[in-house]
Amino acid sequence: MEKVARMLDIKELTSMLMGQTQNPELMDGLNRSVVLDLVRELGVAVIEQMSIVRLPTGAEVEITGLQSTPELNGREGLLVEPTSMEASAFGDRKIVEMASGERVAVRPENL
Repeated sequence: MEKVARMLDIKELTSMLMGQTQNPELMDGLNRSVVLDLVRELGVAVIEQMSIVRLPTGAEVEITGLQSTPELNGREGLLVEPTSMEASAFGDRKIVEMASGERVAVRPENL
């Protein structure tokens, strides 16, 4: 792995990421790297969370992974703009309006 790390330069990394690498030893070393697996997992999680945070008002969502109110898991609703009261009380959460009209404040990772 040390040899692979020494061989890596920014131009080659850019080519590799764009699928243009001609260095099979580098690709093999990176593909077997536990660190790269962790970076891939982290990258996927970050991209997922960024896309959830950026969901527009009116987007249909499903609530998942709630532990304190599991009865809401699997229910669907629409993202709505928070009222000023909801915004100050639940600034880090998204407001989901259910078909019944009930509004629920949910962390983005639970959508």
